[in-house]
Amino acid sequence: MTRPSAGVPRAMRRLGTDLATWRRIRKLSVEELSQRSGVGIATITRLEAGQGAPLEHVFAVASALGVAEVLATALTPRNVLARATPPAPPQA
Repeated sequence: MTRPSAGVPRAMRRLGTDLATWRRIRKLSVEELSQRSGVGIATITRLEAGQGAPLEHVFAVASALGVAEVLATALTPRNVLARATPPAPPQA
């Protein structure tokens, strides 16, 4: 198995931080989010710490927070390519 690029741990930490922020905005404890999402407290804690979780759990938590559609939309090719493709240099 190959080692993930340096961007993977950074992205996992960012996702975890963002989900924790949404949980706080919704004024939910980890226990309440666990009940609403069906995901265990330990898994949510690991996810929020940027340690990852199965994709099914990530979306269950995001759904319980009301942001699953935003997360899925962020991954659509059109949105990703719009952010990742550098503008073409001006033609001479």
